[in-house]
Amino acid sequence: MASLKKGKGVAGDTRRPASQDIPGARMTVSGVLLVLFYLGVPVAILGNLLDLLFQWWFGWCIGLWCLVN
Repeated sequence: MASLKKGKGVAGDTRRPASQDIPGARMTVSGVLLVLFYLGVPVAILGNLLDLLFQWWFGWCIGLWCLVN
C-alpha cells in the first residue's frame, strides 16, 4: 500500500478540504450586537471619563456631563 503524503488524497477523492468557507455563512444579528457591545462599551466609558476629567480640570464642559449639570 502506498503511503499518502499530508494534503494528498486518494485519486478520485472529491471531498473538499476543511479549510474552505462555509457556504452561506454570514454575520448574525446577535453577532453584530455582541461586537457593538464589546467595542462600544469601553469607548463610551473612557470617553465619558475623559469628559468628566476635562470638566473638573478646566471648568468647561465638552460632552455628556454638560447635560447632567
